[in-house]
Amino acid sequence: MSKSQRIKSFLTGMLMIPIAACMALLPEYGYPLIMTVLSVGLIINGFGSLFYFFTMARFMVGGKRSLYIGIIVLDLGLFTVSIADIPRFYIMLYLIGIHAFSGFVEIMAARNAKKLGDDHWKLKFSQGLVNVIIAIICLTFIRTKNTAVYIYCAGMAYSGITKMLAAFRKTAMVYIQ
Repeated sequence: MSKSQRIKSFLTGMLMIPIAACMALLPEYGYPLIMTVLSVGLIINGFGSLFYFFTMARFMVGGKRSLYIGIIVLDLGLFTVSIADIPRFYIMLYLIGIHAFSGFVEIMAARNAKKLGDDHWKLKFSQGLVNVIIAIICLTFIRTKNTAVYIYCAGMAYSGITKMLAAFRKTAMVYIQ
């Protein structure tokens, strides 16, 4: 991870923790805030992946993957903006689906990293496991209004902490300056 990527990861983690605290302190505004944070985050990540593809990845082997990821994530972000007016039950199902899917993807990436001998597979595995647990707990408390907001806030704070920790983790690559 380069210095700019470390700074970006640390600042993103620092931003996620206060947002999660604000949502926990104002649970009556939790669902609109969750939808706003989720949609803005997905749209920014989608545009970031597309920017990466058009500037660098289109010349790389396997670079089309960045294009596909960017399009899918941008579409998910725009879809999240469009469903802000539907009942909260469906929004919670959508959030459960996102957490479950991202959790399983992280767990599969951790298994792959373990096979390749990466030392940091445990952090990826724990992130995936926490996302799956959040999805299960949200599914359990889907009818309870504020409990689901608190669970989502706890997951967001955990993600912020792991992003901050990842910024300080040593990389296995040598950078030549």
